[in-house]
Amino acid sequence: MLILPDSSIRTLLHNLSKQETLHFQQKLQTSLIGFSSSSEKSFQPSPGITTRPNGQKTLFRPFTSPSSIGCKIIVDPAPNPTTGQKDILHGVLIICDERGIPKGLINAEEVTSFRTALCSLIPWSWRKTTRKIVVFGAGKVAVWTVRLLLRLRGREVEGVVVVNRNKGRGEEVVQELKAEGKGRDGVEIRALGSEEVDEVRKVLKEADAVFCTVPSEEVLFDEKDVRREEGQSKPYISAIGSWRPNMIEMDPQLLKRVVSEERSYNPVSQGDDGFILVDDRKSVAEHTGELLRSKLSEAQMIEVGQMLEVRESLGQSEEAAKLNAHLEEGFLIYKSVGVSVTDLASGEVILELAQKQGNLGTVITDF
Repeated sequence: MLILPDSSIRTLLHNLSKQETLHFQQKLQTSLIGFSSSSEKSFQPSPGITTRPNGQKTLFRPFTSPSSIGCKIIVDPAPNPTTGQKDILHGVLIICDERGIPKGLINAEEVTSFRTALCSLIPWSWRKTTRKIVVFGAGKVAVWTVRLLLRLRGREVEGVVVVNRNKGRGEEVVQELKAEGKGRDGVEIRALGSEEVDEVRKVLKEADAVFCTVPSEEVLFDEKDVRREEGQSKPYISAIGSWRPNMIEMDPQLLKRVVSEERSYNPVSQGDDGFILVDDRKSVAEHTGELLRSKLSEAQMIEVGQMLEVRESLGQSEEAAKLNAHLEEGFLIYKSVGVSVTDLASGEVILELAQKQGNLGTVITDF
């Protein structure tokens, strides 16, 4: 069994090459295809959440595959009774082989943020234009989103704006990213506070991609802030921060407008009606404020794993051309709550890469 502490995980993930990052993303895509297009979904136990009276929340997310079994445990600590402030999320990823013999014990603090960001970049990787980026939030997922998009398509990016309620924290993130420096020559990275309403609206109007990473209970921007006139380029919007019914990042009117106005080939309905992308249709429909309030139908939500398979199967058909035009240049929305099989895929890739390096973590041979 290989035990990987947070320091080892950070070293590994921060130093992945572009090709290694693409390999990691491909493994995530394969896991999502299996989840959406085979019987694997039926073998995934439901996640559990406990909330104690002091405010501590714990997420238990088990997963299985033909070759591995395990669970991710994430703790959202209770607020400090004196200051009211909260610590960051901590947790662990446990992976056993098909016999139940432990293969890995991985600190999940960095892994969850990394895989969440990398999954949100799957639909983004299809986009033709990605010059101007807006990121809401200044936590780990936000930072990894910027790191990864610059690692993967940095030459195409001209500017990144980090929008955060606390502008000071946003500026800290900007300085952290600038200090890392790799592949960021010519890219302007700056921060805005949420209270700078006019400036935030301006950057949203010009954004090619908007990444929402905030566990917010209020919408982060109005539907009209990202509305485009005829002939203007349309954005890709990813929302991964809200994962409970009381949380919401996107304006429900935005979702309604996109599915009613954006015409494309819909592989679920096999018509030309609009859709949004999700990672897990059932969980997104039942557990996110955006979907509970917008009340989209199942045919208006297409899982990313399903879309990955559909794009491959349609080949060079007329439907494929119409669908790809929308995925590449249309108003595209992705909503995620996290899927257990991506935790498994992430853990297995990390174990693979760590074993290849040979100098990370601690090996226990007689556990």
